[in-house]
Amino acid sequence: MTEIVYENPFKKDFRIHSHDIDDNEPVDLVHCANCNQILPASVNEEATHKFSCPLCQKRIIRRFRDRKMYVTKVYGKIFHYDDKVVYSCGFYHHILKYCYKSKVMKKLSILYQYNISHNTKTGYTYLLKKGKNPKYNKFANLSLGCLPLQWSLIREHLAYMEEDPLFKEFAKQLLPEWFDIPESFCVNDLAVYLRYPQLGLLPYEVTSSLSFRDELRKAKKKRKELPNLPFKRKAIINWFFDIPVTKREQKYICEHPHLFLLEGLLTKLFRNGDIRYDVLIELNEIKQLKDPYQLYFLMQGMFEANYGKAFLSLRSHFTSEKQFAHHFVRFLYEMQFKDDYLSEGVLRVVEDIMRMSDQLKGLHPDFAMPRVYDIQELHDTLMVPFLQVERPYQEILYTKDEKNKMESDMLMSDFLLAKSNHELIKAGSLLNICVGSYAEAALQKKLYIVLIRSKESGRITHCLEIIHKRGWALVQAKGKYNQIPVAAMQEDIQRYCEQKGITIQTGDIQIELVS
Repeated sequence: MTEIVYENPFKKDFRIHSHDIDDNEPVDLVHCANCNQILPASVNEEATHKFSCPLCQKRIIRRFRDRKMYVTKVYGKIFHYDDKVVYSCGFYHHILKYCYKSKVMKKLSILYQYNISHNTKTGYTYLLKKGKNPKYNKFANLSLGCLPLQWSLIREHLAYMEEDPLFKEFAKQLLPEWFDIPESFCVNDLAVYLRYPQLGLLPYEVTSSLSFRDELRKAKKKRKELPNLPFKRKAIINWFFDIPVTKREQKYICEHPHLFLLEGLLTKLFRNGDIRYDVLIELNEIKQLKDPYQLYFLMQGMFEANYGKAFLSLRSHFTSEKQFAHHFVRFLYEMQFKDDYLSEGVLRVVEDIMRMSDQLKGLHPDFAMPRVYDIQELHDTLMVPFLQVERPYQEILYTKDEKNKMESDMLMSDFLLAKSNHELIKAGSLLNICVGSYAEAALQKKLYIVLIRSKESGRITHCLEIIHKRGWALVQAKGKYNQIPVAAMQEDIQRYCEQKGITIQTGDIQIELVS
């Protein structure tokens, strides 16, 4: 979190350790309050405090912390109108910025003014960023928890507002008396709770999670039901899961809120409340599930009618709910040691099982699922007949633009689009992965499979799955036996994605992508 310092740093002396833009050599700069300039420091290696101003020789000790946010408060007020309540604030943000044209470091003290306006009739909350001219004002509707992240420095400025005692007073005036405001309360949290106050009855860890906010945003029908619900936790929980859950389940998921969203999947898979409760207790032992980001892939589409479709299809393979529950828990236990992103790995394996099963049934109507109930073992067992079955050759046709977008010659490898279903099956056999089951989707352009061929050996070493919805995104990167790429290959894949404008949306690539 950004540390906010309420002072103007330019009224004091400070030094900065930086690098020269042209030759990247380290350079020490000093700001002298007397001379009011930022200049290269005069350095005396023998002195205790070796940096001084080159003009007046004043010694400079204090170091400028560029990760801190320096502000000077101008005003903060709350205004009450007939149909709205407004929190208004203004502050100077003190910034150091390098000017490439004049090649000097500049001191900037910029006045920023914001209004958070809540309409008491509609329940909507808006953020207004004031410009010097009113026609340049910016507006954003925060009511569904969305932030205008395209606005420059918005995260830092929201952090300033959230730390302001007046903002907390503003929130206290608007929220119901029973609502307990948490310490880490954010501006977009306030907007969501004002629009849907019933959500305040659920644990804050649940309603503030990105997974829940994203899914609620998409579920228009579900949102319409929410304002009509009574202010009772039981009613809200039953609305959340679409079925009544037992009292001990309600108590357990509220005491362990990291399992709350996962209960949505369990209610789809297990009708028996006692089985669900036992599964919850066992899943609570998996440390990875306590990280809210680990559940992201399992929560996608949680309010949709076909949510958990692949898991439901897999459940039909088992003789009873109890048997499936045992193997489901065991599978998650095993996957926590195999995949850094647990939910992504679990979902991929289950979807691969059902994809291979459906395609084998399509080719051989009398095909029966093997009597294997360990989920990972079932996946590996299905791969054998899937790779052996003969299929007619089908070429995957690409436009010139698609080839230019996807194919590339990188440092270690060539990135090539798969040419046919046979090439995908061959790559799957070579790497011992089920990429061949993606052939039908690749033929329909629902996804693109890029094969990575080593320049040294001339062999296929990895496969990438790329999708195109709102933008281009890498969603899988697998090597032999479904292993994630080694660090050097991850760097090559990262450079490829940067070059091609593809965002990385998978835990298989663990190097941070700098856009």
